[in-house]
Amino acid sequence: LDTRQFTPEQYYQYNKMLVQNAMAIEIARQEREKSRLEGKEEGRLEGEMITKRNSVIRLIHLAKLTDEEIAIINDAPLEFVQQIRAELGLL
Repeated sequence: LDTRQFTPEQYYQYNKMLVQNAMAIEIARQEREKSRLEGKEEGRLEGEMITKRNSVIRLIHLAKLTDEEIAIINDAPLEFVQQIRAELGLL
C-alpha cells in the first residue's frame, strides 16, 4: 500500500485502523493466554478450542481483518473462522 499520496485525513484514518487492529490482536492474545491457563483445569483441548473461538469472535468484531488473517493469528483452520462468522450472522 502506497501511503505517499494520502491526504492528511486519509493517513490519519489509515493509522487509526492499524492501531485498532493491533490493539484487537493484543487483546485477543491476552485473552487466549488467560483462557489457556484457565483451560488447563477444564481440559486442555476443550480449553484451547474455547480460547480460539473467543479470540476469533473478538477479532471478527473489533478488527478489520480478513477471515484468512484471523485464522493465521489464531492458528486455526479458515473453515473454523468462517463457521463462527456464519453463526454470528456476519457473512
